[in-house]
Amino acid sequence: VWGTTKVPYFNRQTLGLMLGLDEARIHFVESDAGGGFGARGEFYPEDFLVPFLARRLERPVKWVEDRREHFLTINHSREQQWSVVAGADERGRLLALDATLVNVLGGYLRTHGVWAARLTASYLPGPYRWPSYRCRVSCVMTNKTPTGTVRAPGFYEGTFVRERIVDLLASRLGLDPAEIRRRNLHGPNDAPYTVSTVASAVTGREADFTGEDFGEMFEQALKAGRYEARLAACRERNAAGGDVRFGVGLAAVVETSGTGPFESARATLTAEGTIVVAAGATALGQGLPTTLAQVCAEVLQVPPADIAVHLGDTHWMPHGVGSSASRSAVMAGSAVHGASTRLLEQIVAIAAAHFEASPADIALEDGAALVRGVPDRRISLRAIAALAGRPLEAEWRHEATRAVGSFGVHLSVVGVDVTTGRVQPETHFVLCDVGRAINPTIVEGQLVGAVVQGLGHATLEELVYDESGQLLTGTFMDYAMPTADGAPAVELLIEEVAAPSNPLGVKGAGEAGTSGVGAAVANAVACAVGAAAARRLPVTASRVKAALGRPIDDGIR
Repeated sequence: VWGTTKVPYFNRQTLGLMLGLDEARIHFVESDAGGGFGARGEFYPEDFLVPFLARRLERPVKWVEDRREHFLTINHSREQQWSVVAGADERGRLLALDATLVNVLGGYLRTHGVWAARLTASYLPGPYRWPSYRCRVSCVMTNKTPTGTVRAPGFYEGTFVRERIVDLLASRLGLDPAEIRRRNLHGPNDAPYTVSTVASAVTGREADFTGEDFGEMFEQALKAGRYEARLAACRERNAAGGDVRFGVGLAAVVETSGTGPFESARATLTAEGTIVVAAGATALGQGLPTTLAQVCAEVLQVPPADIAVHLGDTHWMPHGVGSSASRSAVMAGSAVHGASTRLLEQIVAIAAAHFEASPADIALEDGAALVRGVPDRRISLRAIAALAGRPLEAEWRHEATRAVGSFGVHLSVVGVDVTTGRVQPETHFVLCDVGRAINPTIVEGQLVGAVVQGLGHATLEELVYDESGQLLTGTFMDYAMPTADGAPAVELLIEEVAAPSNPLGVKGAGEAGTSGVGAAVANAVACAVGAAAARRLPVTASRVKAALGRPIDDGIR
């Protein structure tokens, strides 16, 4: 089966049950189709129909859909309605968060079920101390397209709700938005964090925030993001008058990554002396083959470009999980590290026997094994494979019972045209803790892309239906997305606080750049033209214009 799934092992198992086949007889091959963003982590009806028809007709069957068909059938997401009550004392200390969430699921359940709603309720507390917390969730069926997950599912929606509430509390108390956050962020010795307690109860998945100092990183973000200077600049620009008003918005976020239960990898030294890596993760345009090649190369001391990497293919790796929830670098990276380390041990043992040296005296360098301190005593990897009389291979399964937790800060500067309602993001700053940036260029690309995608969800992208239930946004003429000419400057501050739970110290970076965008943009809009314009995402021009029919309250303090 050639397809675009990012969870081939789940789809293989599901298809096997539906066809009455042993899953070992099903070979999944991932096609190179680019990004996933949640929608590809699904078993769609055609995922059964195409193989079923191929077996029935005994000929290849291909599924093709046009853009409108795709809009009508791909998983939708993000539609939630909220009612929230929150309390704080006169010093700005948060006391309670009582939320009611209605999550729209569409016409019928797909394989993600109520997962987006569970994630939202689990991580709604965010990085703050909440002595009392309750979230009542209702999942409702409608006549719309079924729903699933999209980049930072639950985190994006919940962060918008929580961070707007925190800003509203700050306004009531006469506090700067940064100050109320400063007073309520969890400290390193506060364990267990509110969010960990809630997530464990709701999803059974605890997040490990070991080493994180939310307060310290928040202050770094305020300084690097020039919060005070940008706030002052917005005041000056607004005082000068004109049709565009400016505002600054903050959002403090938590993210999780590296979810288990496991991932598998195999590292092989072929008879030709080359290194081949296979893993259960899948490539979604996130540069994973390059990253995994670097992990293996660091262990075996060979050039990354000389390592062949196979992903998303159940022939190369018969058992695994796949790529989702920012897990690939943590889980697949750690599995590749483990497999490479064990392959290294085999190579070293053969080289030591060949040189009649201690394994402790053997090192690898530039595709060869040598005796430390005696550089002329070296043997190529190809010769080692010949001595072994067979290819050498090692497999490793990295397991995890807790997710890796991380902290982040988003700061957005926007301009709002009061005559049209158009929101134009000018600058978006992100502090993100990635544990360790194995490939800094890839990490930066992930974060910038994540921010721009989040800006689309915050300002433009919306699935609109008419009163009869017909989808109106079925083409790219109707469904607006951010483009390069309208994208703001994106500034990054990448923190590297090593995660103690995996050998690489890495944390996921795929979703942290998205999860706080909607909240920061909405807070910036409220700062510019008042809270009424920031009650719903996306903050489209028509929605903001309608809100501006009311008197503008100056959110700048």
